[in-house]
Amino acid sequence: MQKRLGTVQNFTLTASSQASTDFGAQTYRVRVAVSSPSSTAGASGAYILFGDTTGLTVSSTNGTLLPAPWAEDFTVTPGQTFYTITAGSTLGVVSLRS
Repeated sequence: MQKRLGTVQNFTLTASSQASTDFGAQTYRVRVAVSSPSSTAGASGAYILFGDTTGLTVSSTNGTLLPAPWAEDFTVTPGQTFYTITAGSTLGVVSLRS
C-alpha cells in the first residue's frame, strides 16, 4: 500500500513550546518522527500534545514523551493543533506529516 506524503512541518526542538498549523478538514491521521543529532545519540526526545484549543503549550506534565529516534502514527481530529517541546537539554528535530 502506498501512502501520500501530505503536508510536512519540521520543528527544531527548543525549550519553548511550538505549535503546528491546524489540521485540515480531511486530516484524521498524522505521523510524528523525532530525531536527534548524531553527536547526541540517545537524547531523550520530545514531549508532544494534540489539542483543540489555540494557545495551548506542551510541557513534561501534560505532554506525551516520544523518544529519539522514533516515529509513530496518531489518530487526530480535523482542526486540532500539534504542540512539541524538547524533553531534554539537547536539540533535535520533530517532523509532523499530515
